[in-house]
Amino acid sequence: MAETGYRFATSSLVSSGSWTNLGNFFATDGSEAACSIAAKNTSSVATLQKFGFTTSVIPADATIDQVLLRCVWRVTTAASVIANLNARVYVTSVGLLAAHVNTAEITTLTTDIFDITGDTAWAPAHFLDGTLEVRATPYNGNDASDPFYRYDSISLDVFYTPAPVVAGQTIMAICNLDGCGSDGRLPGNALE
Repeated sequence: MAETGYRFATSSLVSSGSWTNLGNFFATDGSEAACSIAAKNTSSVATLQKFGFTTSVIPADATIDQVLLRCVWRVTTAASVIANLNARVYVTSVGLLAAHVNTAEITTLTTDIFDITGDTAWAPAHFLDGTLEVRATPYNGNDASDPFYRYDSISLDVFYTPAPVVAGQTIMAICNLDGCGSDGRLPGNALE
């Protein structure tokens, strides 16, 4: 099994609400993107795009084994405001996937890792730029005092199994049809 390692978006946009410093989503460094929601029972959306999952990162014929969504986030108050931190993945050919939520009203930066493997039948094409988005969707419940929702980063890690190599395929690329010698050289006088 192979792993991509956590990858961050390189592009973001405000889909709804009042957001600042969206570029702070792009690394786990303590700098935060912030969302202000002053109305009760309201959510906002920041859309993250371009995670760089090219076919050189995840081969087009690979089998996806596991997908992890990592969120580093917090709110500014835990005063019973029903301040929910949410993140959702969107795949153009599938639609909006399940919400992954922290309802604990955490006030220090906290890392939550969600296994989102079961959210859909993943394929390598789902991760390509222009196909995959992650949406930060904080929700303000019963307080109009605006607790502020802060996201340090959101990233994705993909574990996959490369397609099996056809027997002899690698050897054929290195050696001629007569095979290789025990030292890896071509047999006979082929190198002389």
